[in-house]
Amino acid sequence: MRRSTVLVLDGDDLVRASLAAFLREEGFAVREAADGKEAAAALTWLPDPAVMVADPWTCPPLPGWAAAREACRRRPTIGIVYASSAMGAAAARLPGGQECVLPKPFAPPLLARLVRELTGRPAWAQAAGDHVAGSAGPMTAGLPPGG
Repeated sequence: MRRSTVLVLDGDDLVRASLAAFLREEGFAVREAADGKEAAAALTWLPDPAVMVADPWTCPPLPGWAAAREACRRRPTIGIVYASSAMGAAAARLPGGQECVLPKPFAPPLLARLVRELTGRPAWAQAAGDHVAGSAGPMTAGLPPGG
């Protein structure tokens, strides 16, 4: 079975390197991008299944949210995890199940779980408009049971 690939997009070198190192330890193939233009270029060789972890508000000249939109346009099967301190207090799936919001700070195992669920495309992730919002549990805030 092919390993899932994660593209980590964050303008902060330390954050990006830390997330990439953790995800590699979890068994994922990882590519890193310091800005949205690097991320967009990486889409041409990124194998399936793939997930982009992006801070939507940083990484000029192409912000993370714009790079994620481009990723979804070019690679309809890609999963997106928006990781940002400006995203609210609870983890949530966005309509369609292909995109998730993960507020910073977060426990790294929660990120690994989201990536696994997005690459595995479980049934809950296919329910359009099915949101998850939860309270402040350390690793399972707002996520469906299982995994």
